[in-house]
Amino acid sequence: ITIIPNIGHIASLPWLLAIAFAIGKYQIMASNVNYLLADNVVKQIKEIIIFTDLNYQILRSNTFTEKLLGKEYKSLKGLSVLDFFENHAIIRAYLKRSGEKEYVGPISATMLDNQGSQIEANLYIMPIKDFFDDMQGYIIYGHDHREALNLQKEIIVKQHAEENLRAISEVLETRVKERTQELTESYKELQVKMTERMRVEEQIKSDIAEKEVLINEIHDRVKNNMNIIISLIRVYDKQNLSSAASKKFKELAQRVNSLLLVHQNLYLSISYSDVDFANFIKTIAPELQEFHRKTQKVELRYEVSEVFLDVDYAIPLGIVINELISNAFMHAFSDYYLKRNDDKKHVIHIKYAYENGYYEISVSDNGKGLPKNFDIDELATNGLPLTDILVKDQINGNMEVHSSEEGSSFIIAFFASK
Repeated sequence: ITIIPNIGHIASLPWLLAIAFAIGKYQIMASNVNYLLADNVVKQIKEIIIFTDLNYQILRSNTFTEKLLGKEYKSLKGLSVLDFFENHAIIRAYLKRSGEKEYVGPISATMLDNQGSQIEANLYIMPIKDFFDDMQGYIIYGHDHREALNLQKEIIVKQHAEENLRAISEVLETRVKERTQELTESYKELQVKMTERMRVEEQIKSDIAEKEVLINEIHDRVKNNMNIIISLIRVYDKQNLSSAASKKFKELAQRVNSLLLVHQNLYLSISYSDVDFANFIKTIAPELQEFHRKTQKVELRYEVSEVFLDVDYAIPLGIVINELISNAFMHAFSDYYLKRNDDKKHVIHIKYAYENGYYEISVSDNGKGLPKNFDIDELATNGLPLTDILVKDQINGNMEVHSSEEGSSFIIAFFASK
């Protein structure tokens, strides 16, 4: 065959066919590789991609779109893309318009997934044309716009909030200025009032100091006058009088001394109108005990409340307490009685209580008791009748007298508002 030239070309034809087949197969394989690469890229894009034919039927979509719509590729293929949009007419108009242009977009559209939930999307629509510029279908490309819309809404809300805060800040700033002005004026007025008040307080302090000086002066004069009276009584007592008269003078001096003690407690009290009567009782009783020389023989017991007493009540009651305690020392525990009852414990119990406006003062003893048919009004002495008169007339109270073989008790009750 090689000898004949014309037949030699025929012999090389299988090799040519084999080479052509290999080249064609390589081109097909290369084309498939490009297709696979392009398909893989489309699948991996995290955006909406839908390919449709001229009748708007879905030919191809990517994984992101399938998950977004809630359908697999097999379920999507062949369906009308219009079914996945809320407004069919608008999408159809955009598709037609894209055939006249290179692309249409961006457009805002509401897509629907398989559950009917709305998906706000931002889309582009591009025509698919062949080598001869003939329409073959459409590409719908875009992205899920919900996050952007939510972000936009948040931005709008924040802007409104900032505007509101700005407006509130302006209002607050205005109010702060107004309030500052008001406070400044109030401060000036307060300064004037404080200056005036300080002046008044200084005047009051000056008046109080002056009154305290006057009260101290009055107290000193009362004290001096009472001491003068006591001294005069003692002078008369030393004029070789009888023992009975001397005793009366001593008793009179002790009564004046009790009044002096009331004034002393009044002077030491916080208020010049109230007397610490409990302290008065605890002071006058030991003095009377020493005066009657019964310190080692008679015990004093107290049950007194720390309640102050108005001076109008304290002065007459001071004399009454003086008389009742003196009477107990002189009569209930006379020297003769103490000698005959030397083995007995002798007690004078003094009580001073206050409850709901009512005062009660009592002087009790366990001495020999009062005589039978005792009557204060028929007594020849001045002590007990004086106490009865003072209780009834000066403090508008009542005095009860109780006596037995176990002793006697004088109970005074009266009402006085604190």
